[in-house]
Amino acid sequence: MEIVYLLGIMNPYDAFAPPRIAMLGSFPPQAQGVQDYCGELGEALGARTELHAIGFRAMYPARIFPGVKANDDPSKAPMRAARLTVQHPLAWYWPPGWITAALRARGDLFHLQWWSLPLFPVAFVFLMVMKLRRLPVVVTVHNVLPHEGGKNFVRLSRLLCRLADHVIVHSEANRAQLIRHYDLPKARTSRVPIGVNRPEHPPLPRAEACAKLGLPPDRRYLLSFGIIRKYKGIKDLIVAFGQIAQDHPDTDLIIAGKPWVDWAPYAEAIRARGLEGRVHTVLDYIPDDEVAHYFSVADLVVLPYTHFDAQSAVGAVALPFGKPLIVSRVGSLPDWVGGASNWIVPPEDPTALAARLAQFCDNREAETTGFAPLARRVMDDFDWGRIADQHIAIYRATLAAH
Repeated sequence: MEIVYLLGIMNPYDAFAPPRIAMLGSFPPQAQGVQDYCGELGEALGARTELHAIGFRAMYPARIFPGVKANDDPSKAPMRAARLTVQHPLAWYWPPGWITAALRARGDLFHLQWWSLPLFPVAFVFLMVMKLRRLPVVVTVHNVLPHEGGKNFVRLSRLLCRLADHVIVHSEANRAQLIRHYDLPKARTSRVPIGVNRPEHPPLPRAEACAKLGLPPDRRYLLSFGIIRKYKGIKDLIVAFGQIAQDHPDTDLIIAGKPWVDWAPYAEAIRARGLEGRVHTVLDYIPDDEVAHYFSVADLVVLPYTHFDAQSAVGAVALPFGKPLIVSRVGSLPDWVGGASNWIVPPEDPTALAARLAQFCDNREAETTGFAPLARRVMDDFDWGRIADQHIAIYRATLAAH
């Protein structure tokens, strides 16, 4: 019986019980990948059904992931839920371990979190083993199109999606892209948004957070947070800030995150506008236990992306801290502000961004107060409990159709 079940020939799934799930992804305390998303989803699912979460002890070669020196962040809290099992057996350099882990994955259904081209070999091996075991497969595609070039990403993503029984994306725009670029029937796709993170470390009093970051407490701060990549629009933000800096002498800009691009052009943009004392940079990976410092200090979080096809995890972090967001009209970024047009600016338009930043700075208290009910509605819509329930409904339907 053990061998029969291992191969999936006899599936003991009870249609009246929540389906048991095996999931491949990046899970805390990992510091790489979509670990915050997988951690929140994993805990919400683990409170409702049995979840076997399978992560990595070594996910990327160091040369292709410049953002983090180590696989794990020791400040990240371990995942906890009543019916959750988390293991980190996988290493990018050891294919026999991938096969072993795939054969040992426990569940009625397998769920793959897919976001990064270097992980394709691992993902493909898992899907082939699941086909051998005759287990249905759900794939969440975090990036329907690559952030920066990469035709191979689309080709290989299309292959994984065609091996799946059902595919999840994070917005209706992503769903339309998926159907168009991957030639999938709409019935095999669903939209389930990214949820709003619960801060592992609570907000600090503003003066204390400023002290920890070495920032003057009498200033007001705009914040750009996260890995620095070309599409993040940080150059546009520097230009826009340069346009308002003189008229708002009490306001500075913080840029915090590890550069994945040459920082020299950004540094030159800062120097050319005489902003050296007004732009505070922390060009490194921000450990989990320091994230709260930045969001406790910030008055406004700015996501001026030039292009983007998904939801930014920065929005999921900012809202629970009660911070207003200005986002560009690309991808699913407007979801974080409930589609409210006064919090959305056109991409690659520093002048329009500068005008909106100036409006915020001129009416800071009223703008922050006005954003609060919008944030509460978005956080309610993107509650992880609701998102877990949507996943379970998809799992049930996929099992029933398998």
